[in-house]
Amino acid sequence: MPFRFRTIRWKLIVSSLLAIGIPLMVFAYAMAALLWDFYQDNLKKELQSKAHLIAEACSPVLSPNTPDDPRTLTRMVNQWQVHSDVRLSIVNRAGIIQAATITEDIGKPIDERSRPGLLQALGDRENTTIWKNPQYGYQDTMYVNVPVHENGQIIGAVRVSYSLTQIQEKIGRIRGLMFTSVAIYAGLLVALTFWLANSIAAPVEALTEDAHRLARGDLAHRVHVKGTEEINQLGQTLNHMTERLQRLEGLRRQYVSDVSHELRTPLASIRGMAETLMTHGDSDPALRERYLPRIIAQTDRLARLASQLLDLAQIESGNLVNFFAPTSIARVIEEAAHTCSERATRAQVELHVEITDSFPEIIADRDRLVQVFLNLIDNAIRYTPRGGSVRVKAHLSGEQVVATVEDTGSGIPAEHLPHLFERFYRVDRARTLRSGGTGLGLSIVEQIVKAHHGTIHVSSEVGKGTRFDITLPLHPIATTA
Repeated sequence: MPFRFRTIRWKLIVSSLLAIGIPLMVFAYAMAALLWDFYQDNLKKELQSKAHLIAEACSPVLSPNTPDDPRTLTRMVNQWQVHSDVRLSIVNRAGIIQAATITEDIGKPIDERSRPGLLQALGDRENTTIWKNPQYGYQDTMYVNVPVHENGQIIGAVRVSYSLTQIQEKIGRIRGLMFTSVAIYAGLLVALTFWLANSIAAPVEALTEDAHRLARGDLAHRVHVKGTEEINQLGQTLNHMTERLQRLEGLRRQYVSDVSHELRTPLASIRGMAETLMTHGDSDPALRERYLPRIIAQTDRLARLASQLLDLAQIESGNLVNFFAPTSIARVIEEAAHTCSERATRAQVELHVEITDSFPEIIADRDRLVQVFLNLIDNAIRYTPRGGSVRVKAHLSGEQVVATVEDTGSGIPAEHLPHLFERFYRVDRARTLRSGGTGLGLSIVEQIVKAHHGTIHVSSEVGKGTRFDITLPLHPIATTA
């Protein structure tokens, strides 16, 4: 597994640690600090209470009016030591130590450097301080200094001290326990996050590898990934995209093959006839009358094919410029029918136009709609036998115009209908080639109808004829220019 911080896996792990681990560490430090303050405050109150009690007990002994036996102070200090861990120092108003836990200090005057705060207490200023006492190995020690009063007069001071080592050790144990708990929790969090990140990253990495295979052209490959619903949907989408790419690739190859075939056939015919004219044209003048019209017909077919290919490419790419404007659908149909009327007469096919309603104008590209009906009417005439008929109808249906081109031709078998609008698709290839068709007309018709937000539907019955129904909205959703 590559160790890269930019991957999803490591981003999830690091972000989880940063989002949860660091706040927990800060919380542990804050809790330790709060506990330290809590213990200090409680100890300060306890020492102050003890100092006041000792000061009251010492007052009769230190009183200059009714002095007690000074040895009483020593006995008091010894008793306090038995029942408490505090250390005591008692001084008279002259600043001389009368009794102390350290007996060698008795009788010595106060040294502010070794007993800070006692002089302040003799000045009637109760105080508390924390100091590293060299006499006790520079341990952090809390000192409470209170004055001793008698009748409002200061007659001495009491110093009560307690080492903070025990509290520090207790806080240290609590802090260690909290940090150990945080470390264990962080480890569990990393494991859980790693599992979660792996459950997300592994399918994504598999999808990435699948995408690389597809990018290398292996369109037969399919994605098989199990993961979250989103990952599964992404895999299904990738499979759908691959299938679509396969179809598009197949259509592209078929398109190239069809275009090549459509070009090769008339070009081969033109070349063959041209070579025959070059070889025998002078000796047989009748060949010119036979082949020149055919050459012109094949050339026209190539030109028509090129024009239709260009139209289809522009329509499908969205680059075809349409000129939408108010258009009379009745006049479009009449123009297309009039253009095809001569061909219908030559083919001995009756062409009827039946427009029963008075149509409002629709927003459309007039020339493109004429192209649609020319193609449909021309096809209907082309595949209707002599004596048959082609009918073009139009009527209103709500907010839509429905136009129909119906013939009495041979019809189209049902299995061909779903493919009728595909490029180069022919029901009867030999018959289409004889008629000069390219197999692109209906594809172009469908694209033009779609560009007008309409629909086209074909129905047919073998031996009875074919019918195309076109539906166009009176007010299209949007137009493009």
